[in-house]
This record gives sequence, C-alpha cells and structure tokens, in this order.
Amino acid sequence: MDLPYNFVRLPLAFDAERLAEEASVFSEEDWRAHPSGFTGNSALQFISTDGDLSHDRLQGEQLPTPHLERCPYIRQVLASFDTVLGRTRLMRLAPNSEAKAHMDASYYWHQRLRIHIPIQTHPDITFFSGDSSVHMGAGESWVFNTWNMHSVQNDTEHTRIHIVADTVGSAALWDLIDKGVKVPGEEALFDSQTRRFVGYHENSEPEILTERYNFPSVMSPWEQSSLLAPMIEDLLGQKEAPPELVARLAEILKRFSRQWYNHWSHFGPEKDGNAGYQNLLDSLKVSMEPLVGKLYLSNGMEATGMVEQAVIQPALHEGVGQAFHRAQSGG
Repeated sequence: MDLPYNFVRLPLAFDAERLAEEASVFSEEDWRAHPSGFTGNSALQFISTDGDLSHDRLQGEQLPTPHLERCPYIRQVLASFDTVLGRTRLMRLAPNSEAKAHMDASYYWHQRLRIHIPIQTHPDITFFSGDSSVHMGAGESWVFNTWNMHSVQNDTEHTRIHIVADTVGSAALWDLIDKGVKVPGEEALFDSQTRRFVGYHENSEPEILTERYNFPSVMSPWEQSSLLAPMIEDLLGQKEAPPELVARLAEILKRFSRQWYNHWSHFGPEKDGNAGYQNLLDSLKVSMEPLVGKLYLSNGMEATGMVEQAVIQPALHEGVGQAFHRAQSGG
C-alpha cells in the first residue's frame, strides 16, 4: 500500500522475550524457503490460504495454520491490532544476508498494509524504504510504504525474525497509524512516544478474524479505477517520463476501462461475461506492447508490468479467469 510516510512506528509494544520463546519451538523443517528465492530468507506460516502449509498461494480463504495453534501469545499479539488478517508469517533473515530491494507489485498488496513485529534482531540490522532507513527494535510494531522499493540489510552475525502480517486495515488500526511516529519527519519523537504494552495473559483466547474474500471473481470497474488512476498520476508527476508516452498509456487505459465498464453493466460478475472480459484483457496487453520498457513509475517499477500485475492478472478468477491467472503465474 502506498502510504504518505515511509515508516510508521505504532503505539503498541510487546514482550519480545515471550515472543522469542514461542518462535523457538519450531524445528528447521517447519521453515520454508522465501517464495522469491532470496538467499538467507525463510518463512514460517501462521495464516495461509485454507490454513495449508504446502504452498504460498494468496487467493482464497485465509485460515490459521497448525503452527499458530502452538503460539498463544502470538495469537494475542495478532488480535491486539483489531483488524482482519490475511497472510501472516514469521520471516527470518540469516546472518550476513539481505532481503533484496523490491516492491510489492501484485494486486494483493496494493490494498494491504504490512505489519512488522520484530522478535529477534540487532541494532545494526537496517530496514530501508524509499529514501528512509530505520532499525525496528524487538517488541516494537511498524507499518511501512510497500509501494516504495524496500530492502533489509543484515550485516551482523545475528538472525533476524519478525512477525509479518498483511491486512486491509480496520478503523482501529488506522487510528494506531494516525497516532504513530512517522518517518521521515518525526524521528525526534521516538523517545517520547507513549506506547501501550500488550503482555501475555494466561488462558486468554481472543478471536482472530481472517480474510474470507480477497480476490474478485471479476474485478469491478470502480476497483480498476482505484488501481489505475494512481499509476497515471505518478507518471504525470515525473519530469523524466515522456509526456507523449504517458498520454498514450493514459488513453489506452481509459478506453479499456470504458469498455470494461460497458461489459460489466450487462454481465457484472456472471460467468457468461468471461469470454468478453478475457478479450478485453488480451486486447489491453496487445495495446500496451509498444510501451513496454519505456515508462517507469517513481518507485522504479516498469509501468506496463505494474498494470499487468495489479489489474490484468487478478481481473478474473472463475472459469476463463482462473485459467488466465494460472497461465500468467506459471501455475
């Protein structure tokens, strides 16, 4: 999600020692290689699609895994954010390794916050987002701008472990963000920030709400607009982007959106409209081909590739749409 700040430290704090105790119960066999293949990066799933430990798929009902059932305090920590949770994991970064610079380009993360709760870390481990960098201390809680290119550098002999939870965000969570310390601009307030400590409560079993709906069967015209408009706005704000090419892409997307809306007004999300939706998606890809590699967003992502990941790939998820998505993801 594109936030107005690179980082926000939330006014919640947790018992890092207790978190570390619960994280230590897992064996090496419980950890999975990072989906992106980053060397030294691994993950352990707490909430996943169907509660399954065998894959990293995002679409579908998100449910607690058997791993989360073993961690009563981590369940309390997750519930304290008072928001519906999507994919949630322990993320581990080995000594002398890094999470390479990337941004979360896929549809799922365009509309989700990413909460970080450090469990095990070291002061010399640094998180970068945009032109800012911070150290996330053990027991703290953070969100950051995933639209930016971001990375983590661990040049120490220590292993870093964070809880990482994705969420669309509730009013309560946004209240916490509003009260948080923002970076850049408010770093001097870190020492004076008042934070509510959430300790372990024996026999407490709070309810954790998880995502049931996250990908559309057919993307609505209104959601498309909310995803496409910021990309054009981003390009229009860049001096380096050739105006004539930005105008050309804007016109292509406008015509596509108008025709999608026209088709939607008759078929809506009904499967009978899938063939027509598929034709529109195929035509959009063909129309954008002359612009591939010629326009880049402010975060460094190639513009037509961003349209592909944020709008084209997730546009259909039933019938023709599912086949299309599998083809695009190599599944």
